[in-house]
Amino acid sequence: MYGFPKSELGNIREDEEEQFKKMAKHVLSLTDAQLSELVANGQFEEVAKDGQEISQ
Repeated sequence: MYGFPKSELGNIREDEEEQFKKMAKHVLSLTDAQLSELVANGQFEEVAKDGQEISQ
């Protein structure tokens, strides 16, 4: 995920958009086991919504 203040950047470039789309396809195709492994080794971080606890 990539966040930026709109006051600092109007939008992402076309080449950045293309890379984000490719990455989204890859991430959305991962299995639960693959995601768990990425979280466990620190490559991904699970984010809770609205302060909810993350179940282990």
